[in-house]
Amino acid sequence: MFNYKKHPFIIAEVGINHEGSLKKAKKLISLAQKSGASAVKFQIYKTEKIMSKNYTLKKIKNYSPTKQYKLLKKNELSLSQFHELKKFCNKKKIEFLATPFDNESADFLKKINVRLIKVASGDFNNFLFIDYLIKKRKHIIFSTGRMNLSQIKKTIKFLKKKRFSNYSLLHCISSYPTIPNEINLKTINFLKKKFKCNIGFSDHSKGILAPVIAFTLGATIIEKHITLNRNGNGPDHQSSLEPDEFRKMVDAIAFTKVALGKEIKKTSKSELITKDKSQRSLYLKRDMKKGQRIKFQDLISLRPSVGIKSYDYEKVINKKVAKNIKKNQVLNWRLLN
Repeated sequence: MFNYKKHPFIIAEVGINHEGSLKKAKKLISLAQKSGASAVKFQIYKTEKIMSKNYTLKKIKNYSPTKQYKLLKKNELSLSQFHELKKFCNKKKIEFLATPFDNESADFLKKINVRLIKVASGDFNNFLFIDYLIKKRKHIIFSTGRMNLSQIKKTIKFLKKKRFSNYSLLHCISSYPTIPNEINLKTINFLKKKFKCNIGFSDHSKGILAPVIAFTLGATIIEKHITLNRNGNGPDHQSSLEPDEFRKMVDAIAFTKVALGKEIKKTSKSELITKDKSQRSLYLKRDMKKGQRIKFQDLISLRPSVGIKSYDYEKVINKKVAKNIKKNQVLNWRLLN
C-alpha cells in the first residue's frame, strides 16, 4: 500500500496549465514546492492516441472534436520534456506525479520510476487501460468524477478480479468550477466506509474551503489545480489556485491538522497558566470571631482561586473558624476547625 510521507498528501495539479511551455511548467513546480505541496502533477499524453477528431457527438452541445484536438495538441509536452521536469522535481525535492492517457505515456512513467500513477475520471471505467496500468505495479490513484456508486462498484469489482488492491479513490466532481451545492463532501466518509481504502478529494471548486473541510472529514489525499494566472487561456485556470492561494490552503490544512487534536478532553498547558486567575475560591462576606460557625450566607465566591475551591462550599458550612477572620478573607482549611 501507499505510505504517505505527509498527511494529508497534497497534490498541486498543474495539468495543462503550463499551456505547452516548459518554462511555465518549471515555474509552477518551483511555486508548488514553495507553497508546501507534497507533489506536483502533470498530464502526459499523445493527442492522437486519446481522441478522434473525425467523429462528432451531436448530443454534446457546443462540442467540436477539431477544437478539442487542437487544444490538447497545443498543450502537449514531449516525453523528453517530461523527463527534464522529473529531474527538476528531484532537484526541488518535490514528488513528480502524472496522469498518463495512453500506453506509451504509462511505459514512460514506469521507466522514470515514479512512485504513483494517477488515473483521470474519464478513464475510471477504461478497463483496457487500467489492466495495462496494473501491470506497472505502482500505487494507482483513481478520480471518480462523473461516476455514480454502481459504476464505482463495477471498477472495484474489476480490480478485485485482477487481485489488485494497491489503490486510492478520490471523490471528485468533474465540473469546472464546481458549484457549492454539488461538492457533496459527505461522500468522502461514505466511500471510506463502503470500500475500506484510502479516500481523498480532487477539488474543482473556487477557493480553499472545500479542501480544508475534506481533510476534516478524513481525506488522506488533497488534489487542487495550481496556476500562474487564473485568467489564463485554458479550461482549468478558473478552478485553479494561484500560488499565494495554494500556500494559504496548505497552511489552513496544517492548522486544521494541529487544531483537530485527539478525541479526549484535557487541560492544555497554556490554560493552566491562567486557571487560578479565572476560577474562584471561597471568601467571607463579613467579619467572624473565633468559634463562630460558618453559614451559607457568610460565603462568597471570588477570584483568584487561591484557597478552598468554590465547589467545596458544602464542606465548609457549619465549620467553626479557628481564629478571628476579617471580611473578604480567603478561606483555607487551616482557618477552620
